[in-house]
Amino acid sequence: MHYAAVRFTSQRLTAELGQVLTSLAVIDQAPGIVMSRTGGGAQQAFDRLRSMSQSQHVKVADVRGC
Repeated sequence: MHYAAVRFTSQRLTAELGQVLTSLAVIDQAPGIVMSRTGGGAQQAFDRLRSMSQSQHVKVADVRGC
């Protein structure tokens, strides 16, 4: 029984880690995309993404679809 619980927890944590890494990759790429389209700097791009995230009540990683 103990091994089944450990295995379940391990699988759940692995799935969560995969989601976090995917979100981080998106967040890392998004400012570059905004910079290429607007000509602004990195901080301006991230500020713009953060502002969109807050005004639309979505996570920064999900702003790309807005």
